[in-house]
Amino acid sequence: MSDNDDIPECGASAAPASSDHFDEEMLQPFKGKKVGFDISAVPDSMTHRLSTKAKGESEVEMLAQDMENRRNGRVKVPYTIRTRLLHSFKKISNEKGYSQKTAVQVSDVYDFRDIVKGKVESGENYKFTDRIAQCLYFANTEKTALEVLDRAIETIEDLDMKKDDMWFFTDFIFYHTETVAFIPIFRHPLLAALFWAFFFYIGTPILFCSIYQDEGICPNDPTPQNRRYYGVVSSMYFASTTMSTVGYGDLSVSKDARWKVFLGILYMIVAMLVAVMALGAISDTSISKFKGVCEGFLHRLALTMRDKMGMASYRDMLLYQRIRLLKYVKLGDILLQFLCLNCVGVFFSRIFVNRDPLMDWTWMDSFYWAIQTTTTIGYGDMYMSFEMRWFQIFYLVGGTMFVGYALGKLGSLRDELSQMKREYAWERRETDRAMVEQMQGGAEHDGRVDQYEFVLASLLMMNKIDASEVTSIMDKYRDLVSDSGFIELDDVVETKLAQDTLDEEEAFEFEGLDAEGHYKGMFMRAMSMAKGKSDTALYEL
Repeated sequence: MSDNDDIPECGASAAPASSDHFDEEMLQPFKGKKVGFDISAVPDSMTHRLSTKAKGESEVEMLAQDMENRRNGRVKVPYTIRTRLLHSFKKISNEKGYSQKTAVQVSDVYDFRDIVKGKVESGENYKFTDRIAQCLYFANTEKTALEVLDRAIETIEDLDMKKDDMWFFTDFIFYHTETVAFIPIFRHPLLAALFWAFFFYIGTPILFCSIYQDEGICPNDPTPQNRRYYGVVSSMYFASTTMSTVGYGDLSVSKDARWKVFLGILYMIVAMLVAVMALGAISDTSISKFKGVCEGFLHRLALTMRDKMGMASYRDMLLYQRIRLLKYVKLGDILLQFLCLNCVGVFFSRIFVNRDPLMDWTWMDSFYWAIQTTTTIGYGDMYMSFEMRWFQIFYLVGGTMFVGYALGKLGSLRDELSQMKREYAWERRETDRAMVEQMQGGAEHDGRVDQYEFVLASLLMMNKIDASEVTSIMDKYRDLVSDSGFIELDDVVETKLAQDTLDEEEAFEFEGLDAEGHYKGMFMRAMSMAKGKSDTALYEL
């Protein structure tokens, strides 16, 4: 008998297999053989065939979008309330004697939600201080807990779970809640940084002018005007010179006692912590997007000029032309902001030069001072009037922000160039035998690349993820997969029946391999290990 004797011919009278009962074993005789077989008879769920070319409607894109929506829609919960919810669910699990210590029955979730809802509606334990806290946007424990439990009920109903099904509260809390600060101002990184910066600036004159009077930082006005604010402004100016690392040297901590020297050391460390916190917050907030406006403008300007000159569009540009454009745009962005910042310094310095005859600066002197300030060098070789310290309190911080921004831009340039080279090669790759062979998964190549294989291979080629991350994800999948080679809903039922017969020791060993909660929770955790790097790439693919 030949290899093809058991393969039906196209148009044979035998009834085709129902797509509802299509099994992987039925495809084994056809693998690696060129036969008259209609692949359209195979369900899309088995072949992962791209059923539509509409953007955003493929299986991969819908999966990525669903996970992204779930992550963006998490309930914001302070750490203390999140911990109380976990302890409450764990207490219920222990009292009911469930073998799974991280799970409760669905009916328990409904009962717990009803109890919390009753407390919220009745106003029990609701004090006048709670009303004040609510006006200041502090989180209310019962109302926040009710919001989390309502989300839990919504998730349970979406999954069509039964009352006696086991629900894993640890997975739900991890994937459906986001830990935030209890104090509202600390929930936004920029506001938190501004708060600590304000506290640092206010604390400096309190420390050096009130607690112990340091003439080196908080001097008295040497002029007949006897301005009372002279020492306070000088101390705040000292705070800026320390935090910005400029250090002109015109003000310094007194060193006539060892404890004063030690205090100066602690002050410098605190100043660096505040500066790092502020720079990190600025880079993580919308201000960083605002700073990208200049770079985007230069990029569009360069492309417009190329178009006016009849040169190739960006898509048709060669690799070396793209690299050159990226370098010009990055360096042009830094130079343009550097020039603007120094022009501001020169302009305001001329105002103070005209008001103080002792500041006999020329225009070149003003530019020299602005450069050494914005680069945080601060030689301290130029006379500066007291009135200029008002301006320097803010200008020094601006110079520090620019230096951090410029160094970050230059540091990321090499990575961006490497990424551009990989994406350039990937964008121009055409369908050939090498691509099909390289992107196929498994030992048996069937001559087809499905959407999942294409996405994973492309992410690896563009260095969005690496092989070690894929291995860690597959390690989790191997822990959760059943004998069928899939994670199946049938395993949930089998697990639920098996857990009733477990003793305490067996339950402990079984806890990490349960399929019900992990199917919807822990496997998604493994997927999200690569997701953090590949969300954008998934949508592009």
